[in-house]
Amino acid sequence: MNWKSKLYDTARTIAEPFKSDSRVLGVAFGGSLGRGVAWKHSDLELCLLVEEKIEEYGHFNVIEGMGVEIFQFPRSQIERFLAEFVEPDVSVLDFRIQIYGCKIVYDPSGLLARFKETFDWSLFHENVTRLKVGESLRRADDRLAKAKTLLQRRHVRTSLAQLRIGLNDLILATYWQHGMLPRSQNRTEYFLRKHISLFGHEHLYKAFIRTFCLDQPLSRMKLLFRAAKPDIYSVADSTWGGSTSQFLQEAVDGNLEWGHEKSILYVNKYCIHVMQCLAQAAEENVYDQEAYVQRYGELYRFLDMDQVDHEQVEEMVRMFEKAREQVV
Repeated sequence: MNWKSKLYDTARTIAEPFKSDSRVLGVAFGGSLGRGVAWKHSDLELCLLVEEKIEEYGHFNVIEGMGVEIFQFPRSQIERFLAEFVEPDVSVLDFRIQIYGCKIVYDPSGLLARFKETFDWSLFHENVTRLKVGESLRRADDRLAKAKTLLQRRHVRTSLAQLRIGLNDLILATYWQHGMLPRSQNRTEYFLRKHISLFGHEHLYKAFIRTFCLDQPLSRMKLLFRAAKPDIYSVADSTWGGSTSQFLQEAVDGNLEWGHEKSILYVNKYCIHVMQCLAQAAEENVYDQEAYVQRYGELYRFLDMDQVDHEQVEEMVRMFEKAREQVV
């Protein structure tokens, strides 16, 4: 059996228990499996039509040795969307894009099929892509402004973290600008490099590499990552739930074996910043506190906080701004 057949067989095995749950009204494979563009390390985005959210279903899971992200879509939300739909508008933004192009495997009511037809047609309508670009740019601009403010206050390291979060939003805006579904995070570096000619400039790729400090020797970065993994996984489980560390290890190449090491290093840095900077109770200058260094020494070094200074982050801000000018 080739890897693709095995991948879909595993996905069907995973789906079976959800199909027999009376609270689940429909099941679909989303993401790359749904769209038929999976690679051998794809995880499964399992899209569930539910009566109401099922709390015991965590978002990040590893089932049958496969990474599984569960996305729940309440029936009332989908019915309201279909009843009120006239043309593609802001209502399309209420749904996670992982369901785009999904492969439906259980739909006794036919509601998922009706939703899929409307959503798939709408997502790349010019009305929606314009909204997607605007939404992503607003977030990117907010993070850039936050990074500049922190830099003025000499909170250099937390400024870098905010800049990284904003750069991720700028990447999303760039893909929507070009009518492309945002990239697989496991291969972000590869796809950015691949699409330089399509984007018509190198500013985004250069800003990405420099801001996430991926311009260091790969051997050094891998050593820092391995030393920081206990901290990364501890933070992940306490923030996003008890299966997150297993998901990061198994579904996000925790052993750095899939040939996209820079992308995996980026994913881990980005996720940690999201966990530690965007929480409601997050300290504004979290990475500039001595207590952080004392508690998370290895993580601090993996995040490059011991390597950057004010001048370097100023340079990264300028690179961000050059890339931002290309997205209109």
